[in-house]
Amino acid sequence: MVLQWNIKKQWSLRSLVVLFCLQPCTFFGQSLPNSDSLDRLIRKSLLFIQNEQQTTTEANSHFAGEWPTFMQMRTQFILLGNQKKVYDSNCFALAGMINLLSDMYRHDPSLTEIPPMLDRAYPQLISYRDSNGYNFWPLMTPNGKMRWKEDSVRTDVKVRRPIQFKISNTYIRRAANIMNDNDDTAQGMLAEWNYQNIVQAGKQKYRTQTFDAFRDTLRNNIHYYNHFARDPRSSGAFLTWRGEEHDFPTANLVKLLINNALFLTPRSTAYPTAYVPYMPYGSNDVDAVVNANVLSTLAVVNLKSAGTSGATEFIEQKIKRHKWSRAGVYYPNRYQVHYSVIKAWSNGAKSLSNCISPLIEHIKRTQLPNGSFESRKIVNRKDIVQSTAYALNAMLKAGHPDKTGLWIPIQKATAFLLHAAKSKDQGIYWEGGVYFSGGTVIRNTLYWKSDALTSAIVIESLCLLRKYKFEKETNSH
Repeated sequence: MVLQWNIKKQWSLRSLVVLFCLQPCTFFGQSLPNSDSLDRLIRKSLLFIQNEQQTTTEANSHFAGEWPTFMQMRTQFILLGNQKKVYDSNCFALAGMINLLSDMYRHDPSLTEIPPMLDRAYPQLISYRDSNGYNFWPLMTPNGKMRWKEDSVRTDVKVRRPIQFKISNTYIRRAANIMNDNDDTAQGMLAEWNYQNIVQAGKQKYRTQTFDAFRDTLRNNIHYYNHFARDPRSSGAFLTWRGEEHDFPTANLVKLLINNALFLTPRSTAYPTAYVPYMPYGSNDVDAVVNANVLSTLAVVNLKSAGTSGATEFIEQKIKRHKWSRAGVYYPNRYQVHYSVIKAWSNGAKSLSNCISPLIEHIKRTQLPNGSFESRKIVNRKDIVQSTAYALNAMLKAGHPDKTGLWIPIQKATAFLLHAAKSKDQGIYWEGGVYFSGGTVIRNTLYWKSDALTSAIVIESLCLLRKYKFEKETNSH
């Protein structure tokens, strides 16, 4: 009897998604769910987000207020271990969820379930913050010896590290103790601003951070990834890491490569020191997606920066050269740059205006007949759901579909994602794809995924689509 009820329950949820698709409003021969159907779908999806939010903190397991996210090793890699999937707590996923939920609430203030979720998430968000910005990982007691000569694990100091990912050697434990970065700082500062304005109604002041101290200007170093990508020197764009890098004459490329090849030896600048915040390879890098995220935050919180022009030009060059899969050092998904740049532009970063048309043209040109989008095969088996979620969100944020002429590709992408929806505990969700990676040599090996984050990107798109559909239905009446 219980089995029969569960089967009926699962079928009813799947039927619900199908039902939304069968209540069309026709436009130019294409069908879209009407605004009421979209509203019900959004509510069901937000129920999943509510159910997934952690309510308690358990040591070395998870933190209250966050949503589940996972580190995944695609294959075996030296020092990191074998193929596996492990729960992880990190600022980037948490801040991303807060920002996506905040945008949904601005689209539709009737989504009253959102502010309480933000309130539960905020204490954990600010735990990633210090006087120099935000860090990717929580500050915790080491989960193993940081030096092989140590008699036991030190409990009097804390380091940055993954909460559950088991690290079996002292080298990676030292390397995991990364320094603060501009990506998490931009996302964290924006999340803090969103919380203060939505939950606190602007009664408390959020903490601002400067990005100008960490820019690609007059450096005696260059990251090998940027060198081989033929990125410009002294671009003026924002660097990724918020700390000092090693001075290293970049004219001697052979010496630089030898230095990196000897990363396991203390003679290399890439060698991590116990208990000291680490910059990978001892060399900072420039990432187009990181720069777009910084520009987005600066625009929203209305801060001026000397790095705006350099960041814009760096992003423009990546787009002109069609570096879709490699524009981001830490972002292997082909449509991440479209999503991040158009989001920044829609948030007020108007210096990116020249980027919008070529990004949208690439989206239109690469959409598959079934409405989906694909990344490289090595990226999570083409990362189809995540790629489509990014592309749909970018199309909807590029402007009103009546003006952009994107109704048909939007309809096709929406139909594909509705077909890909899954059910859990009376809620609806989308399976998480790659939203971040370990970067450089492990950018296609070590991924981060989150069903909640991917679902939130889709839900925000449905909120925008509902807004446009409601306007169209009202005008037609």
